[in-house]
Amino acid sequence: MGKESGFTQQYPRIDTAPLPVEPYISAETFELEKERVFKRSWLSVGRRDQVREPGDFFTRDLEIGDTKILVVCGADGQVRAFHNVCQHRGHQVSLESEGRGCQGFICEFHNWSYGLDGSLKGMPDADNFVLDKTQLGLREIHCDLWEDNVFINLAAAPEHTLAEYLGDLGRDLSGFPHQDYAPIATISSELQCNWKLVMDAFNEAYHVIGLHRRSAPGAFNSEDNPFGHLQAVKLHERHWTISAYANPQQTPSAAAGLNIQYSAAATYVPKHSDEQGLTKLPPGVNPSQSDTWAFDVHQIFPNFSYYTANGWILCQRYWPISVDSCRYETTLYTVPPKTAAERVAMEQTIIMLWDVVLEDLSTVERTQPMLLSGAIDAFQLSDMELGIRQHAQVLAQAIGKA
Repeated sequence: MGKESGFTQQYPRIDTAPLPVEPYISAETFELEKERVFKRSWLSVGRRDQVREPGDFFTRDLEIGDTKILVVCGADGQVRAFHNVCQHRGHQVSLESEGRGCQGFICEFHNWSYGLDGSLKGMPDADNFVLDKTQLGLREIHCDLWEDNVFINLAAAPEHTLAEYLGDLGRDLSGFPHQDYAPIATISSELQCNWKLVMDAFNEAYHVIGLHRRSAPGAFNSEDNPFGHLQAVKLHERHWTISAYANPQQTPSAAAGLNIQYSAAATYVPKHSDEQGLTKLPPGVNPSQSDTWAFDVHQIFPNFSYYTANGWILCQRYWPISVDSCRYETTLYTVPPKTAAERVAMEQTIIMLWDVVLEDLSTVERTQPMLLSGAIDAFQLSDMELGIRQHAQVLAQAIGKA
């Protein structure tokens, strides 16, 4: 094995051996991840803008939790989460993916009705039942918010509060203007591969000079940094942050060059960062205060990536469905445009990011079947792929296979 250098040396607790392929193809490992990780961890399921006002709600299928959930803003303004399951005969209560300003929920099977707080309000022919309505509300799920992100925990009694779970990473990002950004575009795709392959694809920068040579030529590497080495890496107990490099001499495309006048988010070129006052932001954003910083990827265990950047943020979730299938979701947020020129510039940001995202996704379904070939037993990882090691190690410890 080659000599370890750079960031890896700063974290001697991280195993530097090749990473086994087995957890990416093992049905046994998948079941352990479901029971010991996803049913016990705090999971990001949405954003506050989806449930901003009383009666706003959204639903989500959580195959990895063996459930469907309903997240709603109550009449008191509190965001709550419930299993989307009627307490009569187990039918799904809300069949809609989202809604605004509703007064409550009615199960279509037998018209049992529930309030925004999950309480059972009524049922047809109530006198023909012997039951206590106060004990038959929707089954509540632990729910909390961090910086406008909605988290749930499926455990009956979570081991940690959300603040404790996020730890230093949560505190390091406190003060970032999360609430100033609005959703402008979303991609969701069901992929035929293990969820960790998708997460790994976004968890390192070693691939950028090859895979992104068409969508972002010269954006993430330069003569001074030909391989696009990371600007910073910080590993927490279970989470981590990597900071990507941006070439200050990058020549934007003609479209990007025009749109930069109206939105700094239309390019990765770091010289525009000061226009957003990013040097005054919290320590978790551009933690090395580098002049050649593109963006940060904050990985919140087990399956949430939160990007902070020059005028935009990105939320990515990797939802396991089976050992060899998953659902990938990403939503881009930026400052809402106020003029027609800013609206056009926003489209440049969307195109810039989506081209890169689609290239990243292009690799995962080509990789999964090859892992079953028996021709590869382990992944050989570099210093640039330290985040993949962190995730694998934390996950192995959580399922008892460390």
